[in-house]
Amino acid sequence: MSFAEKLANVVNRHDEIQALLSSPDVSPDDLVRMNKEISELAPVVEAIHNYNRTENDLIIQIGRA
Repeated sequence: MSFAEKLANVVNRHDEIQALLSSPDVSPDDLVRMNKEISELAPVVEAIHNYNRTENDLIIQIGRA
C-alpha cells in the first residue's frame, strides 16, 4: 500500500465515522468510542489536507517553471 493510499484510508475512516455519528441507531458506548476516535483523527485529517494542498501547489509551481 502506497503512502497516498494510507493517507486516503485515514481520511475515509474519518468520513465514515462522521456519517455513523449521525445515525440514530448508534449505541451510547459506540457513540463515546467514535467521538474519541474522530477527535484523534481530526488533526491528522487536517494535516493530510494541508499536505495535499502543498503537494498540489508544488506541482503547479513546477509546471510553471
